[in-house]
Amino acid sequence: MIRAVFLDWDDTLNVHDRFKGYGEEAAVGVIEADLAGRGIKIDTKRVHKAYKSAETAMFSRREFDRIRIWRAAIRTLGLELNDKTIRNAVEKYWRTIEAYSHLVEGATHVVGELKREGYKLGIIADYDDCIRDKRSIIERSPVGSLFDVIILGGENHPTTKPDPSIFSHACETIGCKPSEAIMVGDSPSDSTGARKAGMTSVIIQHGEARIGDYSIGDLEDLLDLLNRINPR
Repeated sequence: MIRAVFLDWDDTLNVHDRFKGYGEEAAVGVIEADLAGRGIKIDTKRVHKAYKSAETAMFSRREFDRIRIWRAAIRTLGLELNDKTIRNAVEKYWRTIEAYSHLVEGATHVVGELKREGYKLGIIADYDDCIRDKRSIIERSPVGSLFDVIILGGENHPTTKPDPSIFSHACETIGCKPSEAIMVGDSPSDSTGARKAGMTSVIIQHGEARIGDYSIGDLEDLLDLLNRINPR
């Protein structure tokens, strides 16, 4: 019997990735202004390309610190920026994204219904960097008070998804066996680690096939799925 429901945050409960381009543009603007102030002109397309390359490389290692990503990108361009400018660029990146981000449609209803039905609720997500306080963002959201635990890989747990230990730790913290929990996410890192830990995985399909024990079209389908597989 399912007793606990864990959810990912970005692009499961909170619309995020579609606004990353806006954040990147804002960050490049900060860097471009700094260079212009020193009489240095640069093709912003090269900056974007360097950033994307550094981001892809570091994400493949499950490293999400945007300060380190920007440092790596700037090095590949043969440029020098002080830490204050890089930090300002990352702050602008996150402020821009958060200005657009919002809960996915139906999130407040779904999480509220799960709580009313007596499920224990938790978040399993990955920490980003020292600039974006993801924990506070979650806690301040309209659904933040409904979660019993918030586990962030790289913050209050040493490893990130898809390491099975973060899922096992979440179950232990919330007080259930992995077999009594489901993990709802939109990424293979959500499903593979959860399944290895012994949890049931539910994948939200965003237009591309991703493997989980169950798949749903959007978050609002979760309630019907739970009613089918876990009648109460």
